[in-house]
Amino acid sequence: MKDIKTLSKRIGERRAETERLKGQSARGETAIAAATQQDEIVAEIRRRLAEESAQAFVDNRAAKTAPIDAELATAVQAAAQMQVAAEGARSGLEIIQQRCNKIEAEIEDLIAKRRNLVAAELAARREAAIDEYVEAVEALAPIFSKMISADRLTRVICGADVPRLLPGEALLARVRLERLPIPWERSGKERPIPRGAHGWAAGTFEAAEPFMKFEPVLSAPAWLHDDSLIYEVMESLAVELRAAGVDGI
Repeated sequence: MKDIKTLSKRIGERRAETERLKGQSARGETAIAAATQQDEIVAEIRRRLAEESAQAFVDNRAAKTAPIDAELATAVQAAAQMQVAAEGARSGLEIIQQRCNKIEAEIEDLIAKRRNLVAAELAARREAAIDEYVEAVEALAPIFSKMISADRLTRVICGADVPRLLPGEALLARVRLERLPIPWERSGKERPIPRGAHGWAAGTFEAAEPFMKFEPVLSAPAWLHDDSLIYEVMESLAVELRAAGVDGI
């Protein structure tokens, strides 16, 4: 998880640098827009100057262009300065775009590396859990040995009076057939209705009976069909990954 946190921190730093550069881009775009606006101002003054000259010609008088000429000179000087700034901004924007592209590629690479680390971390945790499961299953061996040995000695002692399957033998048979069943009386669940009480129509039971071996005789552990614990552990792991800087989960 330490390496994941390190990569998440690096990703955050590179994203922050991208945002900083984008802020610089906004400043450059403002300079370019200001130069364009100033050019429009110069064009408008020149239009007014031409209009005054034309009107003076029509009126057969001297054109009053001195104020407009002064205004134009100031506007042209400002426009020239702004164009220099705009050219610098355009060049700067190209550099910024190149840097942003490079950083974005770096971020994608870092995210891919982090994804691989997260996948490896989850795989390691899964394998550890499987090891725990196998260990727990193996731990059932002496427990079943106690149950079955008691049942078999019961047969030796009691002989013909013993049922076909004693409880321990029945449980072992169901474990071999199903998964990890639990006796109904220990499951906290209601035992299903016996087959003979289903009220089958004539011939129906005989047709369905071959498939009934797949019906569980014993209850399964409650958690087998209840994902609530899985959701709790999943959210706990997601919180841990989010704390390590992994987003999107």
